[in-house]
Amino acid sequence: MNKNLFSSLMLVGALTVGSLNAQCPNTPKCVFDSCYYGGDGLSESTAFQIWSKEHLEELADSVNNSTVPNPYNWSTNKYFALMNDITDTVRTVIGYSDARCFQGHFQGQNFTITLGINVPVAGSPVGLFGMVNGATILNVTTEGYVRRVGFTPVGAIVGTSRTWATPEMPTLIKNVTNNCEVSGTAYIGGIIGQTAYNTSVEFATNTGNISATTRKSHIGGIVGLGSGIVSNSTNNGKIFGDEVVGGIQGSLSLSGKILHSLNIGVVTGNKAVGGILGEVWYAPAEIFSNTNHGFIKGNNEVGGIIGYMDLGIATNNFNSGVVHGNQNVGCIVGRRKVSIGAKVINNHYDKQMCGE
Repeated sequence: MNKNLFSSLMLVGALTVGSLNAQCPNTPKCVFDSCYYGGDGLSESTAFQIWSKEHLEELADSVNNSTVPNPYNWSTNKYFALMNDITDTVRTVIGYSDARCFQGHFQGQNFTITLGINVPVAGSPVGLFGMVNGATILNVTTEGYVRRVGFTPVGAIVGTSRTWATPEMPTLIKNVTNNCEVSGTAYIGGIIGQTAYNTSVEFATNTGNISATTRKSHIGGIVGLGSGIVSNSTNNGKIFGDEVVGGIQGSLSLSGKILHSLNIGVVTGNKAVGGILGEVWYAPAEIFSNTNHGFIKGNNEVGGIIGYMDLGIATNNFNSGVVHGNQNVGCIVGRRKVSIGAKVINNHYDKQMCGE
């Protein structure tokens, strides 16, 4: 969003903020356009404005109560602009089901949202946005905590981008930062728990501690489980799980990619533990030009870049981190199935750090 546009949005907000309470009470149950102000939401220049926790609750109400049939709902192609930091703790989740997922464009404008999401039972994916499809989420930071019990995806920014939508629409998550503690049972990412094949995560940063408590954790600093693209992203948080644990991503499938990303956090698990990626599972995936400087510790299938690999190609990656394990330990890949087609080409490592 350019400076003139941002100034215009601020001016509109200043002129209309006084009338907000007349339109919507502080405990709103408002659905669709009636509670929004600052524009009609149909373009970036007329984006709906979000100034408070209550506005995020209104957005959640509008998406979560949408009655338009799948795959489109009220939020489709609507624009939203965050206008300041939200310091009141936000506990609502925007979007939670097939027909009721967020499908709009959210411009964070480099502001911060404080989250306090704690879901003690199994159910829908959770995050600031629980479920998205065809969404754009830009320039926002989260802090606080996101916690979930149950085998459903959890992430600070997004729980999941839909993998079973008809049609499945491209989602972009870009220039986002998570400072939250994120924890759950499985499928956990600092940014997004699960990605679809046409989801792109670009220039994302995680500093929060990410943890899981069960087998087959599928946990990563940026993504837990998925088949999309992660590029130019960084993890600086501590990542702790049992199986399938990675500094950037837990598990990568289909034709997914991890490109130009960096881990400097400690990554700890039991099996399939990697500085960048826990495992590549029956996928022609690409892991290209990534760097690990973090300490990587596990029991079996422990690698400076990838823990376990049965397909795909890993090229031009670099590891300088200490890699510690008991079985199938490698400076680049802990264990790979050459007979199936895993290729490891032109990678580099510091022999003094990882003992090869």
